Amino acid sequence: MKNKKERNYWLDNTKFLLIVLVVLGHFISSFRQYNMVNYTYSFIFIFHMPLFIFITGFFSKNIVTKNRNKILNYIVLYLIMQSIELIITKAKFTIVKPAYTLWYIQSIIIYNLLVPIIHKMKPISACILSFIIGLIIGFDNNANTIASLSRTFVMLPFFVMGYFMNEEMLNKIKSRRNIIFAVIFLILLAISIPYIIGKPIKMPRNLLLAQTSYSNMKLGKMGILYRTFWYVLATITSLSILLIVPKKKLPIISKFGTRTLQVYCLHSIICLLLKNTELYAKIDTRLELICLGISAIIVTTILSFKMFSYPFDFIMSRKFKIINKEIDESKA
Repeated sequence: MKNKKERNYWLDNTKFLLIVLVVLGHFISSFRQYNMVNYTYSFIFIFHMPLFIFITGFFSKNIVTKNRNKILNYIVLYLIMQSIELIITKAKFTIVKPAYTLWYIQSIIIYNLLVPIIHKMKPISACILSFIIGLIIGFDNNANTIASLSRTFVMLPFFVMGYFMNEEMLNKIKSRRNIIFAVIFLILLAISIPYIIGKPIKMPRNLLLAQTSYSNMKLGKMGILYRTFWYVLATITSLSILLIVPKKKLPIISKFGTRTLQVYCLHSIICLLLKNTELYAKIDTRLELICLGISAIIVTTILSFKMFSYPFDFIMSRKFKIINKEIDESKA
């Protein structure tokens, strides 16, 4: 008998690294007035969500009927998490505007709605069109007031590239020479961060968040050049990160890399609660900031435990009768 296909440990390992960076970025986001934090934050946000969405696209190669059920699973998850976070923040209930970090869930829903269209397109055409859409949407001042359209469509090229990427293509880039180039590039990028977010480039932080129009960032027509530069930088950085991550199965890390959804949802609740404490507000020394960063890694690890996965497994594994009925009727 043919053995069951083994998981892609390379991408699982990458997902765990990325979720650590997501949690770290949110933990330290309130302390960007310190250079150390600002540089770390900017470095993380150049690539962590583009690469996360690339991997999301890679794992979205499903038939349309499966996508329908998957979309409903994510809608239920979004509504539950939205309700919880709005209760914590005591904000007025809304479905359209996502609470805190839930834009990513909204984006996944939209991407899965687009999968049948993307699937019918040629890879090159789909990639070019997605980049054009990502550049043009920066001129719309209202794109982020409706759902998370700005972030969704700015990040769309990474989803499309991931969707059309296959394991054979990924394996071809994993060579010792390319890994050396990746390490050199990442070192140079880390050194260059002060010049990228400061003079002479002055890349706005909101450009990395992909949620603000060019005019609101006071970039005007130059915004399209800034976003193009970020697209290139994010793509090369994401590729470099992929290259340096081990392909083999790693103890704990590979397993935890399969549970990033629960960490993404649960850490936002912890962040909201943490940022309302006096202890968090009093952090102001380098040692305390380092401890905060370490705590982000610890929180990520704890939230990756199996016991936290049960409610998410339950939600994401539900089969909706209306979908199954449609499938049965189509087979009749």
